Amino acid sequence: MRPRRQAGGAGPGEPPTSRVIEIEEESTSSFLLAEHARISSLYQHNAEMGERRISIHLLFVAGGGTLLLSLPEILRQPGATGRIFPIVESLLLPGLIIVLLMAIEGFLTFQRIIERRIRATEYLRAINKINRFFADRDPNLQRYLAWPPFDDQPSFGQRSLGVSDLRDVVAVLNSFYAGALGADALLLFTGPDPHQVTREPTVVLLALLVGAFLALAVWWGHERYETAVVRKAEIEAGKRVQFPSPKGTD
Repeated sequence: MRPRRQAGGAGPGEPPTSRVIEIEEESTSSFLLAEHARISSLYQHNAEMGERRISIHLLFVAGGGTLLLSLPEILRQPGATGRIFPIVESLLLPGLIIVLLMAIEGFLTFQRIIERRIRATEYLRAINKINRFFADRDPNLQRYLAWPPFDDQPSFGQRSLGVSDLRDVVAVLNSFYAGALGADALLLFTGPDPHQVTREPTVVLLALLVGAFLALAVWWGHERYETAVVRKAEIEAGKRVQFPSPKGTD
């Protein structure tokens, strides 16, 4: 007498039936669809946390700016018409401290945004790997996918991701902080008596030039830092690729 077949499977010594294979395919598909939904949720959460980080930084900037503008009243500085330059001079030191704090927080924010950008690409590649399973069974699905089903796409250097757009906001602010710090420090350490009405035009022009130079240098430094981090992430991720793109495919 032939042994009784277990539920959902073939009996001992029997080859797998098409029904068994179909059940296994359905089980695998259900698991991968659940994993697809989980990774999609993580991607969305990652993007929301990046936006929240930017919002916190902007609130920090707004608070610092409000404090800086309120200092003349807090310090009981004269506010009569024609006395704007003494007020500005009196704000150089506290302004330097406030902008320095905003710059530190800004650089930390930029680093976190780059990390989230890399994580977002890793999530999209994981989704692509799952898409490969279904594309292998129905090649027509490739026409409806955002990227070809290879787990080395999209590239870490691609700038169309939502998280990557946020880094431009932080980079601009950080460049402004650097320029303001440079100009502020120059005016502070070469400043005249606080009660002097005007400044030497050459000193003001020099401070503006120093500020502009530092702003451009910091922007360039952000670009170099991002490129180095993204390149390293691309190399590390390349070691885990299982379905690489054909040569010549971007």
